[in-house]
Amino acid sequence: MTYWETKTINTARGNFEVFVKGEGNPICITHHYSEFNHTGDYFADSLTENNTVYLVNLKEAGNSSETQEAHELSMFDAAFDLEAIREALGYAKWTFAGHSTGGMIGVLYGIHFSTSLTSLIIVGSAARKYANSSSECIYHPDHPHFDRMQQLIETLKRSDLTPCERERFSKERTKLSLFHPDK
Repeated sequence: MTYWETKTINTARGNFEVFVKGEGNPICITHHYSEFNHTGDYFADSLTENNTVYLVNLKEAGNSSETQEAHELSMFDAAFDLEAIREALGYAKWTFAGHSTGGMIGVLYGIHFSTSLTSLIIVGSAARKYANSSSECIYHPDHPHFDRMQQLIETLKRSDLTPCERERFSKERTKLSLFHPDK
C-alpha cells in the first residue's frame, strides 16, 4: 500500500492538514465531517492514477486549525477555506471532487468560485433524509446497522490494514449505504 504524503497548508484562514497522492492535474477532495489520514480514502484513491489529489481535513479535523467561531464549521466557510488552500498551493484552477457532504460543499464551491475550477465532480450528494431526521439513514443511531457502520468507519482509519482487508471493509461500508446493495 502506498501511503499519502502529509502536508500542512498555511493560509490566511488557518492551517490545513492535507494528504497528497498522484501526479497530474490537481484535484481537491474533502468531506464535511470526516477526518482523513495517511491511508487516504476510497473515493480519493480512485482519482490518483492520473491526477495529483489533495485530500483536505477541514477545520477541527485531524491537525487542521481549530475554529474561533461556530460559522467556521459551515459548508459555506469550507468553500472559502478550499479557495484559500488553492491559492496557497499556487494553482490558477483545479478540479473539485466530492461525494455525500463533500459534494454539497462542491456545489457551494462551484457557485462562489467557478472561475477557480476546471471541473466539478459531484457524486451521491442529494440526501433525501439525513441522520438527524430519519432512522432509515445508516448514520442515525436508531438504524439497525448503525453500530456496524461506525465500526467500519473506525476500522478504515487504521494504517495496519492490508490492501485486501481495506478493500473488503470499504465494500462492506459502501453496501451499508446502498438501498439495493445486491444491485
